[in-house]
Amino acid sequence: IRSEKVVLATEVLSGGVQTGEKVVVIGGGSVGCEVAEFLAESGKPVTIVEMLPELAHGVEPTGRSLLLERLSQLGVNTLTQARIARISEHGVAVSQESGEPEEIPADTVVVAVGYRPKQEVLDLLEESPFQIYALGDCREVGQISDAIHSAAWLARQI
Repeated sequence: IRSEKVVLATEVLSGGVQTGEKVVVIGGGSVGCEVAEFLAESGKPVTIVEMLPELAHGVEPTGRSLLLERLSQLGVNTLTQARIARISEHGVAVSQESGEPEEIPADTVVVAVGYRPKQEVLDLLEESPFQIYALGDCREVGQISDAIHSAAWLARQI
């Protein structure tokens, strides 16, 4: 995974890095699906590799349905119940329950898994004289809708 061809989804979405022509996205959650959609809209062939049986797990049903429809229309290839066996200079080897690892050519591999709460700002504010409330991804990685609902609930409590 320590290869120049491996980048983070957040780097791609923020415009911090450019991808090659053929892209494999590791992780089919909301971020993985969104980065795949973003890249496919620019005409790049994209494959999503997800270890769960379905993509966009945990995304609210209407949004999930629309997202999956857009991925299908854009021709994004999806592999579920699949794991990355290795990353090479030519692409990635993906293993599924049905047999030997399959090599998928890729110029760039985008990692969209393994997010953790981002507490750096919260830690900086620890000595603040103000009352601090942790919401969103500094507390628990989740969907933006969860952060909005938590913020609305907290605002009503204050």
